[in-house]
Amino acid sequence: MIGSEQYRLLPLPASGLLAGQHVGISGRFPAGPALLSVETDGPADPGSPTAVVVHEVAEVPPGVVAVGEDLYQELGGVATARWSLRAAPVVEASNLVLELPTERDPEQLVRQIPRTDLADRVMWVPDVERGLYLDVDGLPCRVLDIDVGPSRQVIGRIGPRTNVEVFAPGVKAGVDIVILADCSGSMSWDDIPAGDQTRPAGTGRGLFRRRTDP
Repeated sequence: MIGSEQYRLLPLPASGLLAGQHVGISGRFPAGPALLSVETDGPADPGSPTAVVVHEVAEVPPGVVAVGEDLYQELGGVATARWSLRAAPVVEASNLVLELPTERDPEQLVRQIPRTDLADRVMWVPDVERGLYLDVDGLPCRVLDIDVGPSRQVIGRIGPRTNVEVFAPGVKAGVDIVILADCSGSMSWDDIPAGDQTRPAGTGRGLFRRRTDP
């Protein structure tokens, strides 16, 4: 574990490798998923961890953890805050259920998922129920469920074998829609099956299903 006593957070323009959940360090810390905890005086839980992905970047000066400005602001943007970076167990999620705001078309988002960075995203799975959100293509989606088995207090990773369900509450349309999507990027869709029909999608190895419940 390293922290603010030995290192400082350095915000950089969020682009390329250092954007979103990705941070850079020049050594002395293993690459891969980790937890970044920042102590704050605000409404967030003190020390509530944020899952990140650590990359070894030779250009980062010693004693510095480079983060994108987007993540830096999400953490509170306080350079003098106490923080720590530590490794944690990682479990690939078997299923992820996301809830959309009612004004967003779920079919449109599902078509965009293979072109986003959703695959390989990581998130902290606490041991108690709390509101979790995941940004997908610029849209904050509520995480209704992330299945990492019986494990808790782990980093959940969205991998190529993770089933992604997109749920849209039917406030306007009068129905609830659940769509399953493959976030591995290995599939393409010729069309959306109608009704309860299930069929192989495009030339990929996944299935795309739509279910509507009156």
